This record gives sequence, C-alpha cells and structure tokens, in this order.
Amino acid sequence: MQNTFHSINWNDLNQVPCEILQGTAANDKLVQLDIDVTKELQLAFRLANNAYALRKKKNPGRAMGRWGDICEHADTILEPLGWSLIRKNGQSCLVNSEKNLQLIFMSPNDEAFGNELNVITSKCHKGYSTELKVLANKSHYADTALFRTFIVYYQPSNLIDMENTSFLPFEIAYATGIYKVSSEGEKTKCYPINHTLRLIISESPNAPEAYEVPIPDDNNPITEDDFGDLQAI
Repeated sequence: MQNTFHSINWNDLNQVPCEILQGTAANDKLVQLDIDVTKELQLAFRLANNAYALRKKKNPGRAMGRWGDICEHADTILEPLGWSLIRKNGQSCLVNSEKNLQLIFMSPNDEAFGNELNVITSKCHKGYSTELKVLANKSHYADTALFRTFIVYYQPSNLIDMENTSFLPFEIAYATGIYKVSSEGEKTKCYPINHTLRLIISESPNAPEAYEVPIPDDNNPITEDDFGDLQAI
C-alpha cells in the first residue's frame, strides 16, 4: 500500500497512462529525448551527497542545502553542453533553450522511487512555480516543437547509502498534472501527478556486462578458455 496524504492514495490519483522504462530502455529513451545527462548528473549527485554527509543532522537546512548543491553542480557541469541554471518565478530550473527543455529537481516519495508499482510524486508539497511549469506540459513528452519541463527525482536523503556510491539512482519524469492540497485563497501547495513518462535510471549506460562465473562440471571442466581475455597480474 502506498503512503497516503489526507487519506488519498497516490495510486488512485493517476488519471493517465504512464510509460515506465528501466535499465537499457530508459537510458536509450534519454538519448532519444536528447537528455543524455546521466554521467553529468552522477557527478552532481556525488558532490552534493559528499557535502550533505559533512553537515550535522541538527542543521535545519541540511536537505535544502543538498537540493541547492545538486542544482549548482548540475549547472556548472552541464553549462558547456548548453544548459544554464535560471530562476523562473522564484524556482531554479536547468534550461536548454536550443532543445526546448528544462529540468527541475526534487526529492520523491520514498515508496515510489525506483518502484514502478507506485505512483511517483514529490516528497513534500511544491508551490505555484511548479504548478505553472507542470500544467504547461500540454504536448507529448517527445514533441520538440514545444517547451517541456521534466522533473529529475533524485535519491531521497534518507535512502542515501554512503557505503555504496558506484551508481546513484534517479528518475526523470514528465508530469502533466498537479494535486492541490491548499485551500482556496491559501498559498499554493501541490504535488506533481499524471506522469506520462518515467525513466528509472539505476545503472550506468556504459557499465560492462556482468561476468558470469563458470560452474565446474564433471563433463565440462573449467579451462583457461572460460576466463576469456583476463590477464594474469
């Protein structure tokens, strides 16, 4: 059962079909969409996580600082590739005008991160700036003629494993709707919903294939050939 907010199950809120891809298919889709930034985001996440680990848990801005570090490092690393961090309506967005694309970063709900069975949304409510950008996603996610906003859902702080940093998972998703939890006349509080695309990135696109250890068999003994091109050191 997915966590609820105001007794609403996120899985019940989704009103549109969502294309969910993982592994090689997800990486290939990023290339097709011209958002092939996995390597660069890995570095941004790693630098931000290192700074996060150095901050005391009693620091009230610890999580917000990590978000800011991710945005800053992503801007620095991706700037040579045509991306630039711009504040729109008070919200930091990584924009590539030539590609008609922008990325906004947020931490997702724990139970949906990397889990295709649950509907993903933000970990905490967002504001009017997110509402404007998400509701402007009226075209298909692959329609390059119109400006599109993709959400980068990075690993929640409480799920960081500092002992295993070989690859830091993340998702890139295309939300087309919001769920408001604010009352009329109150400052906007909303959550992104109705994603039409979720790319669950959990491995490097350049990772080598796993080596399968040969199993000895009386009729098929292990020989040097089983170890391919491995060289003795």
